[in-house]
Amino acid sequence: MVAGLEPMSRGTTRGIDHMLCIVEPNLKAIDVALKIMKLAEDIEVKRFSIAINKVRSDEDVEYVKRVIKWDKIIAIIPYDENVIEADKRGLSVLDYNPNTPIVTAIESLRRNLFHKNKNTLK
Repeated sequence: MVAGLEPMSRGTTRGIDHMLCIVEPNLKAIDVALKIMKLAEDIEVKRFSIAINKVRSDEDVEYVKRVIKWDKIIAIIPYDENVIEADKRGLSVLDYNPNTPIVTAIESLRRNLFHKNKNTLK
C-alpha cells in the first residue's frame, strides 16, 4: 500500500493476516506507525510487524524502540547510498549491487516473514 493512514481508513486492509509497516527513524513516521498499529488492532489484523528503514546508527534503532514495542520490530534495514546510485542509473539496487547491505537486510526480512508465515507464497 502507499504510505500513511488513508488506505486503512478505506477498509482496504480488512482480512489481512500479516501487516508489515516500514518505519523510518523519525517522529512523524513513528507517529503514523503507531496509528497504523492501533487501526490494525481495531480491524483484527492477526500479526503486525515493523521494519525500521534507513537506519544510520544504533541510536536510530534505540529511538524507535523507545516508542514502539520491540517485539513488533522484525527487521532493521540500513541506510544505503547504493539505493541512490542505482536510482540515478535507472536500476534496481539488486541489479546495481546485489551484495550491498540493504539487499542482505531485505533478504533476511523476506526469510523471516516466510519462516513465520508458512502459508505465505514463496
